[in-house]
Amino acid sequence: MKHDYWQRCSAWWLGSRDKPFEYTHHALLLVGGGLHLVAAVFNLALETAEANYAISMLMLVPLYLFFWYQSRWCGRFQIMAVAFNFLFVLFNLPLNWFFNGGSAGPTLMFYLIGLVYITVVLRSLGRVQRALQLLFLLVPVLLLLVEQQYPHWVYPYPNEQVRQWDLVFSYFVTAVCVLILVNNYGRRYQLERDRATALAEQLRLLAERDTLTGLFNRRAMEQSYQAWQGQPFCVALMDLDHFKRLNDTFGHAYGDEVLKRFAELAQKVATPLQAVAGRHGGEEFVLLIPGEIAIAEQCLIQLRQQLYAIDLLHGVVTFSGGIVQACEEESLDHALHRADLLLYAAKEQGRDRVLIETHTSHTAPRQEESAESMA
Repeated sequence: MKHDYWQRCSAWWLGSRDKPFEYTHHALLLVGGGLHLVAAVFNLALETAEANYAISMLMLVPLYLFFWYQSRWCGRFQIMAVAFNFLFVLFNLPLNWFFNGGSAGPTLMFYLIGLVYITVVLRSLGRVQRALQLLFLLVPVLLLLVEQQYPHWVYPYPNEQVRQWDLVFSYFVTAVCVLILVNNYGRRYQLERDRATALAEQLRLLAERDTLTGLFNRRAMEQSYQAWQGQPFCVALMDLDHFKRLNDTFGHAYGDEVLKRFAELAQKVATPLQAVAGRHGGEEFVLLIPGEIAIAEQCLIQLRQQLYAIDLLHGVVTFSGGIVQACEEESLDHALHRADLLLYAAKEQGRDRVLIETHTSHTAPRQEESAESMA
């Protein structure tokens, strides 16, 4: 419960972690605003900068909150991020330079973390990002040159101990910002990896699945067939009866619906047996069923019963089929050819029936119970 509470709070303040750049920006704005407040008190207490500078830092806190509000709740992430960075590089950090020890102070560390920030968070902004990167690189050089010409413009530390304390505090501020950036960039990497994995899985499914029915395609059935070599299994070939007439009469959309409903039933009876259900093409379907032929026979009896029971808009649809026991070192094409001969014979005998090859001969089919005998 406590974890869920903190997640909700984090989402309210920072947004979705699935948008790590925005999440990072909001975190740095809020942390930056808080650290400005702390730094102002720190500077006033230790006299590491003039009082006017500490007051100006306090005045920046509501500005940071304005940037956060506009980005988090008004959908203006990019424009607020750009505005914040221009303010940071052209006003905030130069001010920090002159009123906080110049090159002897911590400002160079802040320019470095700013450069890392825009490189990570603003990577989608193209020319604007490059312009900001150039500013973060060149402005410190300009400040160094100005300091050399006008050293009296820089507010010095009162003593070395105060300088060291200021550097330690600034190191802590920089470390917090780096941790936020690295953590959320890692989140971005994880999201990209997850998306790549999901896309790879989608491509794999597209390569293995029939787009209409979701059943395995011929390529995937071939792989399963090869993997099952050396163990007993059966190949069942099924064809929906009078499907062309149904398609011509009621339209292809209804025909596709019938194919999908039949595919659902085929997958339903295949799953408990760890069988493979596939679409062979058109209105033909294949089941690769582990075990002896009696198991395959019961599987197709169950499939016929379920097909009778479903409520289709234009009445009952039936199928004819043939079942053969797969032989060792036999190709899938050859097994399907034997099953197709039985399927053709079932059509010739009146459809709505499945013929099963005997174990002793490939040419002596026997008939699985017909619709009339099941009734």
